[in-house]
Amino acid sequence: MNMNTNLKGRLRNTSLPYNNGLLPMFEAVANSIHSIEEAGLSIDSGKISVEILRNTQKTLNFQDSKKRPGPEATGDIIGFKIIDNGVGFNDVNMRSFLTLDSDHKAEKGGRGVGRLLWLKAFKTARIDSLYETNSGSLKSRKFIFNASKGVSEISDTIEQKDSKRLTIIHLDGYFDRYREGSFKTTKTIANSLFEHCLYYFVREGGAPKIIVYDEEESIDLDEVYEDHMLTSAVSDNITIKNYVFDLIHVKLRSNSAKSHIVAYCAANRLVKEENLKGKI
Repeated sequence: MNMNTNLKGRLRNTSLPYNNGLLPMFEAVANSIHSIEEAGLSIDSGKISVEILRNTQKTLNFQDSKKRPGPEATGDIIGFKIIDNGVGFNDVNMRSFLTLDSDHKAEKGGRGVGRLLWLKAFKTARIDSLYETNSGSLKSRKFIFNASKGVSEISDTIEQKDSKRLTIIHLDGYFDRYREGSFKTTKTIANSLFEHCLYYFVREGGAPKIIVYDEEESIDLDEVYEDHMLTSAVSDNITIKNYVFDLIHVKLRSNSAKSHIVAYCAANRLVKEENLKGKI
């Protein structure tokens, strides 16, 4: 007998601290990396862009009108757009999306809860995906995902042959409590995204091209990688009880927000971090 699922109740029982308001966007980027891998694209062919969407009504400080506008005058972040050229929301991935706690990406370490985090920090997620069917044609799938209606306004259409595979995840309606507790500038957001995705950059094969856009500014995470790395990552391995563990030693510059940690990785993704402060 199938069990019904209460999305609002599931969201209520899903934890997301207010200072982790960028994590839903990070999860969407990780999904894009997996989608590119699933499409069989090389790191040179795979492309991911992260657009920071801001309120065009910039906040003015009338209590200190003599102060020149600076970074603080930039409009509030209201959402993000994550765009990739991966496999997209084909029938298999759509069924997985409609299944809470799906084990579709279990072999990649996915727990099937990333999209729940979207609705913890954002009012709505809008998905627009051009994906390739089994016959080789491109099909468009669009839908809206929110707490009140779940998945709604689904539309499926066949696209013209000259279209290209593309998926857009639009996270809209950034809740104040999460926006206020998160990084706000382009640089700090790009650095934080890089550190969250660090394993993808230092693993064998590397990461696809990821660029963060914010109005007229753009930051390539490959450049962030070069800026953060003090020396190249060094690979090693150890054997414990006949199990071989691969080690990657990474030394970041002091401008990194990360402290000394051990990052445990499996199935091509970060699983857990352990702080080494006070242990060595």
